[in-house]
Amino acid sequence: MLREKLSPIDAFKAADKNGDKVICIDELRQAIKTMLNYSEITPADLKMTMVAFDTNRNNFIDENEFISCITKARENAPPGLSLNPILGKANAPFSLDGTVSSIALQD
Repeated sequence: MLREKLSPIDAFKAADKNGDKVICIDELRQAIKTMLNYSEITPADLKMTMVAFDTNRNNFIDENEFISCITKARENAPPGLSLNPILGKANAPFSLDGTVSSIALQD
């Protein structure tokens, strides 16, 4: 899978398809499916990802929550470790070095 450097804000914007400054559960599902090239994501994996990012528990991931989660993961993990534990998958869409699947940028 091709990956390219993206800042957390660019990764957030790629997932926020409707541009309303938050990622809803449907946008999160679509972003993960697209970035991971999955036909389906399990409800458990989707919920685990939402819980990890949605710290105020309003059922939306805002820009600050997204950036904060990525930043904390980078600060607390060895270099090169991906966010795989959050997603429970072998190929997480976001890695701690700031890369994201280039597929995520396509509409």
